[in-house]
Amino acid sequence: MDLNSTIQVINRFKSKRPLSLLAFNMEGQQIRGAVVHRQNGSVVLDHPIHFDLTVDPLNQDVELVGQEIRNRLNEAGIREKHCLVTLPLQWALTLQTELPDMPAEHEPDFLKLQAEKRFPYPAEDLAMTYSRYEVAGKRYATLIAIPRNLITRVESGLKAAQLKPVSFTLGAAALADLTPEPATGTLVLMAHDHSVDLLVLLGKQIMILRSLEGVIASHENASRMVNPDVVAREIRITLGQLPGPLRGIVKHARIFGGDEHTKPMLEELSPILNALGLISDTAVVGLPPSVAGNYAGKSPAVEALRLAINHLGKIDPALEFLPPQLSPWLKLVNRFSSRKLVSVGASALAVLGLFGSLFVWQYVRLGMLQSKWRSIEPDNQVVESTQQKIRKFRPWFDTNFQGLTIMKQLTEAFPQEGSVSVKSMEIKGLSVVTCSGVARDNTSLIKTLDQLRAQKHITDLKVVMVRGKSPLQYSFQFRWEGGVAQ
Repeated sequence: MDLNSTIQVINRFKSKRPLSLLAFNMEGQQIRGAVVHRQNGSVVLDHPIHFDLTVDPLNQDVELVGQEIRNRLNEAGIREKHCLVTLPLQWALTLQTELPDMPAEHEPDFLKLQAEKRFPYPAEDLAMTYSRYEVAGKRYATLIAIPRNLITRVESGLKAAQLKPVSFTLGAAALADLTPEPATGTLVLMAHDHSVDLLVLLGKQIMILRSLEGVIASHENASRMVNPDVVAREIRITLGQLPGPLRGIVKHARIFGGDEHTKPMLEELSPILNALGLISDTAVVGLPPSVAGNYAGKSPAVEALRLAINHLGKIDPALEFLPPQLSPWLKLVNRFSSRKLVSVGASALAVLGLFGSLFVWQYVRLGMLQSKWRSIEPDNQVVESTQQKIRKFRPWFDTNFQGLTIMKQLTEAFPQEGSVSVKSMEIKGLSVVTCSGVARDNTSLIKTLDQLRAQKHITDLKVVMVRGKSPLQYSFQFRWEGGVAQ
């Protein structure tokens, strides 16, 4: 039996999906959710949780975060180990690109290359997934990524809380199953307590995914209302970002959320949406009637609970960011597979033979070069003596104003409205430049980095540090290839 057959046999005997899950969302230091059970062919919800952590999950020790989560779960009487977690949409980075004509197995590598060019992080530092769709005979993809260090911190905190994650996803993934007209585009708004999720869907495929912050206004009576003017502006910007062939397919607009959010927002936005040619309606994102009927309380974190119900029904979320987990059986098979041992042995012999051939070739080549050097060494000594005299009497200063040229080209790349500013800049050897400063938001910083990459003499641009959300602190470094004047 070969290795693949062995893995398939082991997969058939692996433990089935759990019969219960703790589903919750993480929004800052707030955690909301409930336990989802499968019982006698139906789904039951119990043990709702809604609490704020006293420690910051992103900046403080993960052991402290995990211990506090475990203590809060113990207080609620929750002993469930498996969990499904919806992560904040603010963590997600997205880009849209047209897919060239290529085999499907090459698409991940192509999208990884696009992420390397357009995201302010190396591709290996991102957990990525993508959604594909086709319009007018052209194929497109939306790449959605989350910094891997955030995923690692959440996973470590859950491990310290004695929890075993089965899925890391985004709550917005639950909205893809609630949109009509699978052949047309739909603009979806989901109102939350402090932000609004904005999606553009083609059927169940995600074309655009954004989180609109600063659109929820607090009133004197402690109620929260959506600012329709800001939301309308963001809708126009979002639709304007779609490539030409994609703009005409967006025909519908749906507004999800609780009544206190959806009705006022629909009343204010309906004329604007109609002016954009969109047919708008509202809906309340709730639980399936069969589930809501056996749950007396108001269900918190509805999106997470819907995704957990789907997971128990063997329906995976559209967006998955949990790193792949190898079971102990697969690790054992990979370690002791006879075919693998034979392959490793053959590879080792081939590598040894290659290295032996390279050493022989190197020895012969070195002898030839030494013989040639002995023939030209007298002429080299004359040239070296002349260069020493030239260096002694040449000007010591740079007549090309290289430092000012670097500063001028760097200044031209920054936006004039001041959304990205520099606090410090260091030029080493007129070749390596390091800048640190403040940006209003991630989009402004990415545009500035794209401007710098387009400059003629700037290469090897790397983001050293990004901290915060809005505003955020940054630090990047690049190499100036303009040359050093002699």
